[in-house]
Amino acid sequence: MEVLRDVIDRFRNGTGNRTDVVLAGDFNRHDLLWGGDEVSARRQGKGPDKESTIDLVLASAELADEVISCVIHPTEHGSDHRAIQTTFDIQVPERMFPQRLLLRNAPWVAIAARVEDELRPLPWNVGVQTQADQLMRVVTKVLHDLTPRAQPPPYAKRWWTKDLTRLRRTYTYWRNQARAQRRAGQSRPDLEQRAKEAAKEYHDNLRRQKKAHWDDFVTDESNIWKAVKYVKSGTEMTDDKVPPLKRADGSITEGKGEQAEELLSTFFPPLPTRIEPEGERPQRKEIAMPDLTLQEIEEKVMAAKPWKAPGEDGLPAIVWKKLWHAVKHRVWTLFSSSLREGVVPYQWRTAKIIPLKKPAMQ
Repeated sequence: MEVLRDVIDRFRNGTGNRTDVVLAGDFNRHDLLWGGDEVSARRQGKGPDKESTIDLVLASAELADEVISCVIHPTEHGSDHRAIQTTFDIQVPERMFPQRLLLRNAPWVAIAARVEDELRPLPWNVGVQTQADQLMRVVTKVLHDLTPRAQPPPYAKRWWTKDLTRLRRTYTYWRNQARAQRRAGQSRPDLEQRAKEAAKEYHDNLRRQKKAHWDDFVTDESNIWKAVKYVKSGTEMTDDKVPPLKRADGSITEGKGEQAEELLSTFFPPLPTRIEPEGERPQRKEIAMPDLTLQEIEEKVMAAKPWKAPGEDGLPAIVWKKLWHAVKHRVWTLFSSSLREGVVPYQWRTAKIIPLKKPAMQ
């Protein structure tokens, strides 16, 4: 504690800023530091004529003076430990979390009608980039206006569902009923059984939902490199890691600088010092390029995986599937103009490439 106090004092003296420190732990044994002279070498348990050792939370002096409340957390998940919620009268930097669109709950009929109305007055005979901009602007704006957003909970779990919330509340209710009867000295086997059944149903569904979410996560091809990091914890797997490259002379590259040089020299070798004229060469017949049809585009849109990881626009394929009847002619015109004029909108020029190391390869 003296060392910690010395660190806090030196930080304050050096920066002039206040330092708040909180130490939380699972202290299951008495100690001279917080238990005085009464020290027990064994763990203290709850039982007749015995007292349990509380799990202490130690805070710096100023922070301890600013405690507003210290109560049992209202939400329980079935553990034998009760979480304690402590509130301090302090201001902390607010963390801004982007709200996620709940596309699974989106009112697609209303969204499609609104998109169709806003696209109707827009011009058709404009450049490729303008077509792409106005289409993306309308679709994105309407989606953000009409799609409900996920409210970030205190404990964000992507796999959590409303059914789990309902089961947790049911379990908490029956457990509290049984506990109240026990405290009153009354035996209610029926309430105990109801609480036990509710607990089993809640925890079984929780484990099942977590497993199903993980299976869906791994099945998605775009999440393979993320899944590897979870499965092989402690490895140096990063999204931008490129394995060492082997040069023509048999040596191995070291570091990103040498890797970049090797890739550059391989893909873009130096030009020869003298370039001879090619002369006359036989010309092949021009390949017939039929016009792109609406049916071709529709087949590809409908064949795409609906919830595959989206690009920079954040819109998965399900958006275009649901809105296809409202945007299909705009999309057809955009693609046809791009092929005819040889112009690619800037939204299509970005691609994220993830190098994946092959198994048993160094």
